[in-house]
Amino acid sequence: MHGQVFPWPEIAEMVARVDDNLEEDNGGPDRRPIVLMTSDYRFATRTLHLIRELAPRWRFLVGHTPHLRPALIWSLYPFVDADVGLRMAEDLHVPCVIASRGNVKQMGPERQRRALNNYMRASAIVPICEQLCTDLCSQEPRLRKARWKTIANGCPVPPDPIDPIDLPWPRPWTVWLSNFNFAAKRQALDEIAETVPDDWPGTILIAGNKGPWAPRVGRIKPHVKFLGFVENKWGLIHAADVCLYHSHLDGQPTALMEMLALGKPVVLGRHPDSGASEFVIDGETGVVRSTPEELLHSVRRLLDDADLRARLGAGARRSAETVWTWQRAAARYDALFTELTERR
Repeated sequence: MHGQVFPWPEIAEMVARVDDNLEEDNGGPDRRPIVLMTSDYRFATRTLHLIRELAPRWRFLVGHTPHLRPALIWSLYPFVDADVGLRMAEDLHVPCVIASRGNVKQMGPERQRRALNNYMRASAIVPICEQLCTDLCSQEPRLRKARWKTIANGCPVPPDPIDPIDLPWPRPWTVWLSNFNFAAKRQALDEIAETVPDDWPGTILIAGNKGPWAPRVGRIKPHVKFLGFVENKWGLIHAADVCLYHSHLDGQPTALMEMLALGKPVVLGRHPDSGASEFVIDGETGVVRSTPEELLHSVRRLLDDADLRARLGAGARRSAETVWTWQRAAARYDALFTELTERR
């Protein structure tokens, strides 16, 4: 019907295992089918938490299913997944929901045009933060009339136990974990690293993806260490005394949510086009600041104040356990899916 565009059969196997593990008294033949459109294994693994929560009421299948008429199409990405999902939904006269996880400003012109066109055709758009809704409507004002429902993901679930990490640099440790693919993030890293005073206590440990700018960071200050990619990121965050995150065109940054999940005091660098500040309440679950000087001052204050670190860390963990949960996200998705399918 629409061709094969889903190159990872592992995604279908993952989703099928949810059905295999579902207790008989938690689900049955009355579950309504949803076709999940995704060609991104990373997004699919994150969505698995939602699928497990929704499985008692909804049956999930991956890709085109000619033998079954779904109640709804759910696309996790606005490009090839949504292209196929929208055509399928229009052919079958069923709703199509498209998730919005990234800022369109980071896309090239052609991908931006394609994404906005697909969002215009969707039955509902589900951004993971309010900022993405604002950005999409600024790029395409007609989207203000679209059906919106902001649903944040739950926090990532830490492994149990967490493998310890052993590094040779002096404590206390300030851990900055991020994706530095964007030039603006690399620029922010350089600016902050250059601002670190000579009497900085302990070490600032920066982990992310490698790049040609990494040696420059290492030369700026002896207190700043660039680790490159760290496989044991949970161990690194768990070992931190304070965590630092600088946002840029983020929706809901995974690294930031991992820091909250481990109850770490977070100093967040605010960016006007990022939704990251929607997940940190200044003075309750972390500290939100703008300039490099403000960020480092706040980190220094936390390093010097154990009681403040403990209070903000406890607030961060509490928000992860009570606000940013997969159960809450699933309940909101369930309400949206029910509303859209009962209209028909």
